[in-house]
Amino acid sequence: MKEIFSMDSALSYQERNWKLRKKTVDMGAKKSLPFLTISREYGCLGYSVGEAIARIFNTEYRHDPMWTVYDRAIIDHLMKDMNISFELAETLTDKARNAMDYFFKTSFRKYPPEAMVYRKLVETIRILAANGHAIIIGRVGNVITSDLPQGYHVRLFASAEKKVENICNQFKVKKSEARDILAKKGEVREQFLLKHLTVDLNDPSIYNIMINTTDLTIEDTASFIIKGMENSGIIKL
Repeated sequence: MKEIFSMDSALSYQERNWKLRKKTVDMGAKKSLPFLTISREYGCLGYSVGEAIARIFNTEYRHDPMWTVYDRAIIDHLMKDMNISFELAETLTDKARNAMDYFFKTSFRKYPPEAMVYRKLVETIRILAANGHAIIIGRVGNVITSDLPQGYHVRLFASAEKKVENICNQFKVKKSEARDILAKKGEVREQFLLKHLTVDLNDPSIYNIMINTTDLTIEDTASFIIKGMENSGIIKL
């Protein structure tokens, strides 16, 4: 229940912001608010790292509007809830809507028709990023938003044993079961998009920073990312 409550609270807060920002958000404006994407190997606790970063920004530095973490479940919820989806889309200026149309015409024209099934997903992630103060977990968010200027893109990886340990702790399972989970999961959720976007998620050139989290705590990893964002000029603390 705690997870559902926190998701609903975050979306209610953001929905109020989106209503206030109606037709004010430009796609790719250099003065727009920053956003963060976290790509991760399965078992690297990307969502927990995102939560730690949001907590630091929101409580220690009092960023306004507050930062929100968007993972698969929340993004899927956004797409299914027509009212919320409408409020989010309405934040874009007419210029930004035209830019979105141009993005799909130039970026998706070489893909087969079935790839357009993911248009709503791509559109939602790009609008969240354009609104700023969004931490987007997985969903090849860095690829989808690579042309937007205020993004900071992170890749998390770790040793197999560390990922197994994390899965054991997260799901309360034995190591043998955790190894099976790790072997089956990987980047399965993104395989369709990866296939048609022809992207190698391990290519360091598509990230601002890649972090080996094997010997790092969640808080350590969050601190590294925040420092990197500050050093790059994406944020000011």
